[in-house]
Amino acid sequence: MVCNLIVLSQNKIKGPKSQSKNLSITHKIERDWFFDFYRNIISPIDGNRCQMYPSCSVYSQAVFRNYGPVFGFCLTLDRLSRCGNDLYRYEYFIKDAVEYYIDTLSKQGN
Repeated sequence: MVCNLIVLSQNKIKGPKSQSKNLSITHKIERDWFFDFYRNIISPIDGNRCQMYPSCSVYSQAVFRNYGPVFGFCLTLDRLSRCGNDLYRYEYFIKDAVEYYIDTLSKQGN
């Protein structure tokens, strides 16, 4: 609820188009760098353990791109809190003898 209110209030704040466009590009580069760093450095060390599809990092990157940093952060925390819990609620598929549970934004109604 709080995240929804923050996102609604942020949508009302508008600055000069050139300034907001430059900030948007900068934030995109920073976000992509973070996710690339996680996938290429941290994940191989930590191991591929995410049972959800798409993986939590792919999901997080998608919500940051689609919803912006504030609501994207809220949706990422929500996903991380659900990752690996209550798996009976999700449809699944098997790939290379591993079960993956499907949890996409479209299934949540977002």
